[in-house]
Amino acid sequence: MAGFEDYYEILQIHPSAEPEIIEAAYKKLAAKYHPDKDPSRAAEERMKKINIAHDVLRDPVQREKYHAEWVQKGEKKTSRGETDTPTRSKPSSKSHPGRQRTATPKPSPSTQPLKNKGKIIAYAVAGLFVLIAIPLILVNTVFSTHSTAKVGDSVQVHYTGTLEDGTVFDSSEGRDPLEFVVGSGQVIPGLDKAVRGMEVGEKKIVTTPAEEAYGPHRDEQVVEISREKLPSDLTPEVGQQLVITQSDGMEIVVVIISVSGDAVTIDANHPLAGKDLVFEIELVKIL
Repeated sequence: MAGFEDYYEILQIHPSAEPEIIEAAYKKLAAKYHPDKDPSRAAEERMKKINIAHDVLRDPVQREKYHAEWVQKGEKKTSRGETDTPTRSKPSSKSHPGRQRTATPKPSPSTQPLKNKGKIIAYAVAGLFVLIAIPLILVNTVFSTHSTAKVGDSVQVHYTGTLEDGTVFDSSEGRDPLEFVVGSGQVIPGLDKAVRGMEVGEKKIVTTPAEEAYGPHRDEQVVEISREKLPSDLTPEVGQQLVITQSDGMEIVVVIISVSGDAVTIDANHPLAGKDLVFEIELVKIL
């Protein structure tokens, strides 16, 4: 998983940036690398990294963690700079002829053993604390049953997806659970976000708006073509799905939505585009 400096560098912002700056930077980059402006493969890969960085940095918990790392790193640099060039000022007797030096009293030999004994006791207490605290932390980390899913985790999820009218469009029932890496863009954004913060065994129902599912329905992706462009042995019917190869070699699935004379109207939108979706999900395992 990338370090905090990588995420901030991807979004081209400073580690101290506020959430508003993060959102503004994301929108600017999303517009720059949008498929409508730059359909190249490089832009697509760049957008994946931008989405992951945005998902991580707009999570308050993750952002606070990375900001703390940045502050700690800065403090370490400052500390090294102070110790590399130590300076001492020596008072001049010429500049203050009337001032007399006062001798610093040395500790009495009788008090030195007491101070040493105090230091030994302090070190002993600190050592005892370390011996007790570290095993407890390790046990809590290894055997904790309250770990939650976060960005970068590989998870397994059972789900049932329905439309707002209750129609089931997909489900993992009777199959292996869906496995994906949180924040990687492998599933639709709404489902990815819903899993974050869930504990193993937890169930929830979430409504995902179209913008965080398969996007809006785009009228420009509904086109009318001549039947002559279809295979000669194909009899077009409404609802029929076709695979079309684009000029760049990519294949897309389209649906015939109307047939009229010598013309056929096809829709290249995803079947669920423009629809709000409801997911019933259960976090099965954090790998």
